[in-house]
Amino acid sequence: MPLAVASPFRPLAMPGLITLAGAVVLLAVTLAHADRPAMAVVWGSVALAAWCAGLLCVTAGAAWGDLGLVRWKIGPWMLASCVVTSGLATVTWNQPQVGVAVQIGLPSVLRALWLVAVGMTAWALGYRVGPGCGVRRLALRGMGALSARVTSQVRNPQRHGCCTLPGPRHG
Repeated sequence: MPLAVASPFRPLAMPGLITLAGAVVLLAVTLAHADRPAMAVVWGSVALAAWCAGLLCVTAGAAWGDLGLVRWKIGPWMLASCVVTSGLATVTWNQPQVGVAVQIGLPSVLRALWLVAVGMTAWALGYRVGPGCGVRRLALRGMGALSARVTSQVRNPQRHGCCTLPGPRHG
């Protein structure tokens, strides 16, 4: 009897779930600082970065076993850019703003962070289980059927056809 049971999760799924749980805790901290919008924006930004990083680990890690960034998959890159641009970069809103940015209120920034979190969650769910999965399965099944008919020999010297070059036959 084996000592360890094989897990259905890939290596990055568990850290992703832990990061998602940490993002929920950061959300609670954000709500606790709702009376101070500057602090709430900082905690909300960190919570959004953690949430998107957790989504990245869960969606890409469960699919390929790695983050998928080296493979240039659009989904992981989208989530990674959201971690940086919508999550960590918005931490700067706790500083006094100058110019046109003064017109944007901190509660609006906080609402925008929540909207991005909801949008990225829906996007990650659609990326992972959306309508593209059925098309992908069908394409893989078709490729499997085609590759079962192909042999390692590309050209048959006994057969003339469109794959042979014109000219005299040798041999």
